[in-house]
Amino acid sequence: MAQFRYRINQTDWIAGYNTGEAGQPDKSPVNVDGLSWSSGYIEGKAAGRINSNLESAATLANEINQEVKA
Repeated sequence: MAQFRYRINQTDWIAGYNTGEAGQPDKSPVNVDGLSWSSGYIEGKAAGRINSNLESAATLANEINQEVKA
């Protein structure tokens, strides 16, 4: 069985992660390693959605707590 090894460019991965986490469109810059950037973008997009869902849940919990106190 063949093995695939690839060294991810950390700088490009972080740039993709930040773009995905911010919810920006998937537009890889021309001067980056595409696989590294895309990998970071996917991870960042997932993290952004998780954080958004957690913030929504916290907001809902606070609203419920305010109603219960009233």
